[in-house]
Amino acid sequence: MEKPTQIQWRLGERLFKDRNLSRTGEVSCADCHQSENFFADGRKRSIGVEGREGLRSAPSLLNTVYHESFFWDGGSRNLEGQALAPFDSWIEFDLDFEIARERLM
Repeated sequence: MEKPTQIQWRLGERLFKDRNLSRTGEVSCADCHQSENFFADGRKRSIGVEGREGLRSAPSLLNTVYHESFFWDGGSRNLEGQALAPFDSWIEFDLDFEIARERLM
């Protein structure tokens, strides 16, 4: 895997912290994957839109580039698929991905 460019790094960081990518504008990836907690949230169960409690805690994102599957059940085989999952979850972002894409335009 190639090292990201400075522009790619900044874009990734901006998207990671963008709460506008959740239906209610109150949750971002960074809310559950906190740098001060090794990119996890330290909670028993993570919190999504409207204060909805998830089924489990957010896992750490450290070294995910080396993982062969993601989620507790291996439900995603790559980082790209994993990154889209919160949009489909009524607990996490609860926002149709096409609407999220439009919000970025």
